[in-house]
Amino acid sequence: MKIRTTHALVRAMVRKGATVSLLALASGSALAAGAGDNVVDIGWFRINNNVSSDPLTTSLNPPGLGALVGAPTGSFTSAGTSASVDDADTFALVFTHFFTSHIAASLDIGLPARLHVSGHGVIDGVNLNLDDAAYTPLASVREWAPVVLAKYFFLAPEAQFRPFLGLGINYTWFSNVTLNQNFQDTMNANADAIAPFAGESGPATTSARASSSWNPVFNGGFVWRLSRRFGITASASYLPLKTTAEIDTLTASGSPIIVSKTRVSLDPVVTALMVDYHF
Repeated sequence: MKIRTTHALVRAMVRKGATVSLLALASGSALAAGAGDNVVDIGWFRINNNVSSDPLTTSLNPPGLGALVGAPTGSFTSAGTSASVDDADTFALVFTHFFTSHIAASLDIGLPARLHVSGHGVIDGVNLNLDDAAYTPLASVREWAPVVLAKYFFLAPEAQFRPFLGLGINYTWFSNVTLNQNFQDTMNANADAIAPFAGESGPATTSARASSSWNPVFNGGFVWRLSRRFGITASASYLPLKTTAEIDTLTASGSPIIVSKTRVSLDPVVTALMVDYHF
């Protein structure tokens, strides 16, 4: 009787152990990411800009007009001028495809962020102080910055926590540039005053633009799997992003009479926190 009871207990323990092992194996398989799998991430991008810029360089057309506004003739640099760009938040959307259990590619798009730009210092000739509250912010612009990344995921495919590193490329362009109205009015008034000396007439118009660029992207982060279908992704990306910002004041005929340029380095660090769906 005692021997039969012992044998029954052993068989029960074996069955229980086998059941636990199967459940563990099933759980691990449920979290695995394999070749051909896809992941959609939805969340938030935080854009932290690390801005530096060259002083503003202004050109008058024709060059001799500088004497009329107390500025050097031709092109001149307004020492002490600079630009700053506020940080921004925007909606994140990322699509990832796994080619193997460790190698994947992703497309990061999201919504284009709205950036606010401020100027600092005094523009020579027109004696315009960019730090004046009337000219702040100086402009706002919509930034389009899709990113394509190649990623390598560490640890086993069935691991719940998987860090990754990514390297990719980005193309950034800007649209919907809106200049401060007070700044436009001041620049237009200065242009209208000197336009007759250039054989031109008003009313002048002032607008701005920023150059587009290709940029490398350096990325790292981790995925925390909650289930086979859902998880949480956190990451950070660095882009050595530069652009040339240009402000053009044109006469009524469309001829440029005052053109100002500066080279701006944004160099953003973009952090992301997203919920992902695996399919």
